[in-house]
Amino acid sequence: MAVGAGVLGTVLAVWLQGLIFAFVPLDSLGIRDVSVSAPMLGFALTLSLGTALLFGAFPAFSAARANPAEDLKGGTRTSAHGRATRLRSGLVILQIALSVVLLMGSGILIRSFARLRGVEMGFDTERLLVADIQLPEGAYQDQASRVQFFAGALDDVRAIPGVLSAAVINRLPIRSPWSNWSVWDPENPPQNRSDRRSAFSRTVLPGYFATMGIPLLAGRDVEGTDGPNTPPKLVINEAMARGLFPDRDPIGRQVGVSVWLNSSKRFEARVLEIVGVVGDVRMNTVAAGPGFQMYFPYAQLDHPSMSLAIRTAGEPMSTVGALRSTLRVRDPDIPLANLDTMEEIVSRSVSGSRTLNVTLTLFAAVAVSLAVIGLYGVLAYHVARRIREIGIRVALGATGGSVVRLVLRRGLVLVVVGLALGVAVAAGSTRILQQQLYGISPTDPVTFVVVSISFAVVGVLACVLPAMRAMRVDPLVALQAE
Repeated sequence: MAVGAGVLGTVLAVWLQGLIFAFVPLDSLGIRDVSVSAPMLGFALTLSLGTALLFGAFPAFSAARANPAEDLKGGTRTSAHGRATRLRSGLVILQIALSVVLLMGSGILIRSFARLRGVEMGFDTERLLVADIQLPEGAYQDQASRVQFFAGALDDVRAIPGVLSAAVINRLPIRSPWSNWSVWDPENPPQNRSDRRSAFSRTVLPGYFATMGIPLLAGRDVEGTDGPNTPPKLVINEAMARGLFPDRDPIGRQVGVSVWLNSSKRFEARVLEIVGVVGDVRMNTVAAGPGFQMYFPYAQLDHPSMSLAIRTAGEPMSTVGALRSTLRVRDPDIPLANLDTMEEIVSRSVSGSRTLNVTLTLFAAVAVSLAVIGLYGVLAYHVARRIREIGIRVALGATGGSVVRLVLRRGLVLVVVGLALGVAVAAGSTRILQQQLYGISPTDPVTFVVVSISFAVVGVLACVLPAMRAMRVDPLVALQAE
């Protein structure tokens, strides 16, 4: 019985893994290439063979030390092999504890991932096509020609059928993070340079915020009139407005910025006027807070490499052909690179969390199946070994309920001990997931309570079948079998 349960558990575990991987697209887990190497295959075969030999040796040694004469004596079946019984019970407790630890970890990751997917990005990713444009070396060497090219290219792209709006930025959120510059309030300058705050710096052309769906909270957008011969302007995000100018209207105020100049390859301190405040955007990662953000007019701080953001009426990738043709007409020497959708970029940015989540959940499911089958196997073997005792109890007037309680009591002891051990280990081990979590504690009480109750219910169900079998024992048949 116990051997059959073990074989069934192994088959179920393999089947469960195959079923999950059959219905879970590998692309959704961030896995792009799958192959089996000779070392990987050899390691798997060696580990499988070693496990079979290791755990097969214990019953073999136990059988080799058995005394046939003693085993043939009546009544020894209920008292012999106490050490083996304790070993089986200990292994089941260990299985339960391991299952609980894995369930706790996967439950915490699932709740963390759910919160991560619910994070407000600050911009609308739906039907948003993005691509990079790198101006060739030797062409568009002066600022005016670069401004003219991108402004004209935007007009051409906006005229494509199916394009609702288009914009240009030097570094897209999530896909192109960082680029932090020092900022400060000129009216309250920091005493030391190290005390300056840092902000994400971006250069945009007019229309970027409307295309991305970033709300304009105060003031105005960058405009085409913000040129190299006009006072330098700046649009900041809400977090920067609160941080530098608490309880004050930032519109019209000045901000100090350590600006990086591509032409001279150095930073230069400048004072710019704030003309607008926009909503916060997740700039680096989905999990990281927005931080300070500032947007410069392209005509006042240009770059040779920019990214297109195109809002379409239909499926974004269906616009690629017309987009390539349109830009080729303007300049056939400029390639369109890194075409993608913003939805895919955001999805890939959390693929690591998704992969860890699915992997740990898979292991937890396999561990639970093995623990439940192992618990059933031990209790079924326990009932089989005590058939004569149960028959005598029934013959002496024991009710079916008392027989069921006898078996359930033993099973519940294993469940409770394993569950308590698993919760204790999980309380310490789940802390290693701290860096993978978002908005949730590694010892989240909701997860611990739900997993504990769920596993307790599953454990009780695993005990019910052997208990029902014990209740149906015919005392006459049981005594004749002895």
